[in-house]
Amino acid sequence: IISRSTVTISSDSKNVSVCHLVMGSTGNTLYMLKLAANNTEDVRVTDITFRDTIGSNLTGVASFNNLQLFDDAGTLLAGPINMTISSATTGDIVFSLGSTSSLFVPKNSSKTITLKGDIATFISGGASSSSSHVIGVAATSSITAYGKDSSAVATIANLSGAPAGTAQVVYRTKPSLTSSVLGSTTGRTRVAVDDIATLNWAANAADDLSITTVTIKFSGQAASNGSTAFAVNLIDANTNSDWGSATSTTCTPGAGNSCSVSFGPAFSISRGTTKAVKLRVASSNFFNGSNTSDSLSAIMSTSGGGDILWSDGTSNAISWEAVQIPITLVNLSYE
Repeated sequence: IISRSTVTISSDSKNVSVCHLVMGSTGNTLYMLKLAANNTEDVRVTDITFRDTIGSNLTGVASFNNLQLFDDAGTLLAGPINMTISSATTGDIVFSLGSTSSLFVPKNSSKTITLKGDIATFISGGASSSSSHVIGVAATSSITAYGKDSSAVATIANLSGAPAGTAQVVYRTKPSLTSSVLGSTTGRTRVAVDDIATLNWAANAADDLSITTVTIKFSGQAASNGSTAFAVNLIDANTNSDWGSATSTTCTPGAGNSCSVSFGPAFSISRGTTKAVKLRVASSNFFNGSNTSDSLSAIMSTSGGGDILWSDGTSNAISWEAVQIPITLVNLSYE
């Protein structure tokens, strides 16, 4: 061994996207760290401290517990442990693997380790709704490693500053949405009452939620710029009447052969249940091109998830989870 080994740290390219974490959920993937050793010798990692940078947090509330560290084969390396709150905006997750650590990085190779954890339940008071968490490694001094054969202290380096993941936000629950077409997708007949899709709104089993704002964008030749405005409704599939407070709204086609409508259903969905809602349009007003089929699509796609806003009972006007955007409701064409 001529020189000390070097381990370069970075965020793994397969890291989790910005997402919502639900109180009471377990085994959430929080961050993935890549360790790359140079060609000197294999390296044993004995200590790792992850830093959680917390936003919108109640002082002293960690939100996470039962934190565990896994290698890229899914083998448990350390844990479970709990986070130590060091300030109102930071928490430390300290894994001391010791001299018998099984975390080896082969020389001239790399290994990815994954931090997973549970979210405290709402009733326990151990988690804070709308608290955001960016987990990473604060400094090279947060990791200690030794040459496997030489036992010499390895140099820890980073590629571009302190590596960190993306913001993940904790809520009491979260919604999901799926849609299915009603009727044919092609050659549809224009009618005054045209139910084109069923929207299935579901609440996570953790808690109830309320859907407060829904914005839908229509586009295509059927909504050609300057053509007649058409009515849009969200209809409760059980009662066949307006869904909550979502009254009929008019969509006026404009630039880009498109228009948007917004609703305020203010509708509560019980935990673990699904609510079916029909998307209804007055397609008799749609543009009718000569000797051609006229397309229509309906999507929710506003950047940041603002097309749908909801409440978890503590936090209000919560944007839709970014990983679910855009949501395509239907793609149709009329005869």
